Amino acid sequence: MAWRRKLDLKDNKEHKTKQDRKPLTDSTLKRELRDVRTNTQSSVINFGFSAGNAAGNINSIINLTLPVLVAKSREYSLNNGIAKKFFQVNSDGVTGASGLYIRPDVHLYDDNAQNLIVNEELEKAFYKYAENPELFSVNGKLDLASFQRLVERTRSIDGEAFVICHEIDGNVKFELIDSLRVPVSGNRMFNDNSYISNGIRFDQYGKPIEYYVTRLNPINYTYQTGTYDVIPASRMLHLMVSDYPAQQRGIPDIIAGTTLLKDLESFIKAAIVSKKLSASATAFILNADSSDGDTDFINDDKPEYYENDYLSGGSIVELQPGQNITSVNPNGATDGITEFVSTQMQMIAMALGITEQSLSGSTANASFSAAKLTDKLQQQTFKSRINALTTTILKPIYAMWLKREMLSNRKLNLNFGDFDKLLNAKYISETATSLDPLKDVQTQVLMIDNKIKSRSMVISEFGYDPYVVQREIEEEEKQNNNKQEVIQDGTQEQQEGTTSTPPGD
Repeated sequence: MAWRRKLDLKDNKEHKTKQDRKPLTDSTLKRELRDVRTNTQSSVINFGFSAGNAAGNINSIINLTLPVLVAKSREYSLNNGIAKKFFQVNSDGVTGASGLYIRPDVHLYDDNAQNLIVNEELEKAFYKYAENPELFSVNGKLDLASFQRLVERTRSIDGEAFVICHEIDGNVKFELIDSLRVPVSGNRMFNDNSYISNGIRFDQYGKPIEYYVTRLNPINYTYQTGTYDVIPASRMLHLMVSDYPAQQRGIPDIIAGTTLLKDLESFIKAAIVSKKLSASATAFILNADSSDGDTDFINDDKPEYYENDYLSGGSIVELQPGQNITSVNPNGATDGITEFVSTQMQMIAMALGITEQSLSGSTANASFSAAKLTDKLQQQTFKSRINALTTTILKPIYAMWLKREMLSNRKLNLNFGDFDKLLNAKYISETATSLDPLKDVQTQVLMIDNKIKSRSMVISEFGYDPYVVQREIEEEEKQNNNKQEVIQDGTQEQQEGTTSTPPGD
């Protein structure tokens, strides 16, 4: 009979549905919960304390994970707005728009006037070379200022920066290479107790001897593994900020905040999806339950469906007999998004070593005193990175140029016996714009009056040469005195001429 056939079909459909239904064996949420429960031992395992090992080693962690960490950091620098903002703020805070300024500060003679002449000649000669990209860089694209910015940005993203020094056509030129060209593979020991670790050859005391740089295929952009250029340590400048003793390679700055950035991104995506759902309304067309007397035994296995799968806006539709429309309006599930984002941004800022205000660039609800304190704290954060850039990159660059300049330029008439004294220079970072410049100047004046600082120290902190400033002040005062004498002489002559005229004329 038709009604029995209908029941059999219904049972078969339910049976098939139950067979096709699969249990939920794993999911992203379950994996994350499991990681939270088992994460107490993960850090110990990562640092090599499991399986009976005596101790962990940071260089072992670098050897296993550095290429992955660099790739992750570069991805965030391209695709994540917060990470990109951090790298920009870091390079601006360390080098500024014009880079650190190198001003010679030679004290060869007892007479400061003679020292000033030597300093001016060295400064002009150096910046004639450093501001010419053709003379300064191998590729002819970077001058000293742009070179500094790119070096610090590379160090921040990759955790380190490698600069190769070349002598080409009688000039010393510099080349910034991709940090991944120095591989972490090929570790081995030698008979003289030297060893290769993470692409660098060290002596028995851990001092770098050579750097192994893989060659790059410029056509397909691949590294030719196994083919190396061996660069002596005297020609390689390796910039990194060490966090551990005997650390051989740098770690990207953003690694400590990648998990927090990922969580924030996931939450925002979920909030967007929730908002899209809450902005939508779903309508269901229901068929009324039919009685036995209304059963169609001919077409009973063919359910009735509404012809349209959605309703157009403003449409007037006539439903079939027994049908009804039910609408569902989901509510938004993004309560607390402001508090969560604010807390997450604070944690991200702490992980990156930057203040939240500098990271976001927002001045909402920021008082003047809080902004000033934030500015002071941020300047202190950049000092260690400025010192690393100065010691590792700028001082060797200036020393190499000075040696080459003394050999090739006889006009300077400098003695190699005074080379160590001639190396003295001031590396001046770009002065940050003060939030209250008047109070800052008043503070400096009070310190001079109370003999806490000298005028030269204050002038140097503002980025100027004290001798040049003092000389210009004396010249201006002399010119002003001459003008006043001329005006007084002219006034006296005019007064004398007026009184000498006879009253009757």
